[in-house]
Amino acid sequence: MSRRLLILLWILLLIVPVMGCQQEQAPPSGLPPVAEHSLFEGGGFSFLYPSNWQMMTEKDIDELWETEFRGQLSGFSRQNVIWEGGVLWGHVDPSNHPNSANIFTLIGKMSGIPGPMSEAEFDNAFNNVKASFEAGLGNRLYSIRKQMIGDLQAIEVEGLGESRNQILRSIFIFAKADHIYYLGCGVSKDSQDFFKPVFDEAIASLKVSLKE
Repeated sequence: MSRRLLILLWILLLIVPVMGCQQEQAPPSGLPPVAEHSLFEGGGFSFLYPSNWQMMTEKDIDELWETEFRGQLSGFSRQNVIWEGGVLWGHVDPSNHPNSANIFTLIGKMSGIPGPMSEAEFDNAFNNVKASFEAGLGNRLYSIRKQMIGDLQAIEVEGLGESRNQILRSIFIFAKADHIYYLGCGVSKDSQDFFKPVFDEAIASLKVSLKE
C-alpha cells in the first residue's frame, strides 16, 4: 500500500467520527432537545417523559377539555371526568400550535363500562369499540388494537383530529367496572415523527393502579 493511500485512509479515519458528531445536531427550532427521563406519578398513573417538558396546570386542563380531543371521549361529561394531570411541550393544544405535544391522564366514570373481562368478552368489547371509531373517524382512523397495560386489558387508538392538524393517540384501560382509565397523547401533525419515540416510551412504561 502506497504512503499516499495510507495518509488518505488516516485522514478519513479522523474525519468520519467528526462527521458523525456533526449529525447529532440540536433539533429544529421549537422542538425540545434530548433530555433525561422523569417519572410522572398521579392518580394511580405513572409513566416516563422527558424532563424538560412542563407539567400541566389547571388552566391547561381547562383549555384541553375544549379542544378536539373530546371526540375521543364521546359520551363523557366534564363532571364525570377526573383529571389526574399530564405534561406538555409547547402548547397544550397541538391542533392549533406547531411543534407541540402533550401526554395526559384521566379517569372517566360511566355506567356500563366493563371492568376486567374474559378473553371472549374483551374480543366483543374490542369489536364494538372498533366499529364505533371506524364509523366516527372514517379515514381519519390510523389504527386500533388490543393492548395490555401490565395485567390490565386496554384498547389503543390512533388517528387524526377533526382539524387534521393533530395526531391523537389514546389508551383506554378497563381497570374497574363503570370507569375508564385513560392516557392520551396529542401531537401537531408537522412534528409527529419527532415525538413518536416519546409517546412510545410513555406507553411502554405506563403503569396503572386502581384508585379507590
